[in-house]
Amino acid sequence: MYVNHGGPKYGDVNCALCSVGAILKCTSAEVAHYLGLNGIQNDQTFAAAYYKRRGRDLAEIALTSHQFQDATLKGIKEFVKAVMAHEKNECYVSQGGSTETMVPMQVQTKLMGIYPIGTQYAVYACFSLKGAGAHWNYAVRNEDGVVFKDYQYNDSEDHPPAVSASFIPPRGNPEVKSSEYTQGIVLVFRSRKALV
Repeated sequence: MYVNHGGPKYGDVNCALCSVGAILKCTSAEVAHYLGLNGIQNDQTFAAAYYKRRGRDLAEIALTSHQFQDATLKGIKEFVKAVMAHEKNECYVSQGGSTETMVPMQVQTKLMGIYPIGTQYAVYACFSLKGAGAHWNYAVRNEDGVVFKDYQYNDSEDHPPAVSASFIPPRGNPEVKSSEYTQGIVLVFRSRKALV
């Protein structure tokens, strides 16, 4: 599947937007547009949308990194549920781990494998419990198990998403290995009508 993020360069779009776009089968630019943020596509998009829905401006709020990530997680969950509800597709959402208590990625991947085929995930992983080196992947449970996909650099048919059985680090840092992403949070999306 080709997800065009609408940007002219590699890596200029937020990885969370790309992962959510993959869940909803739309581009990251469309996700940003639907959020009503005038096409803003950066690491603040979902947190900004979360606070905007509550009548607050993210730029005027002093947040700790945990509060910011919590707002991002809540923003993603609210957005996906709202889009699926609009499409008359009930969506069940659960979360494994939190910004305070991330779960080892090996455990997360095993837990993801117990969900039914067609379950989709937005996976946030980082180098440390403090969120250093954080990145988002899309993942899906299929007949073969859990497959991770990184759509951040999928800007044309010539640049397909990276695909792996384990978490995929950002392509912009080739020195980083997947095994270095040791902790994570998984957002689980199970829809009544599978989108896969």
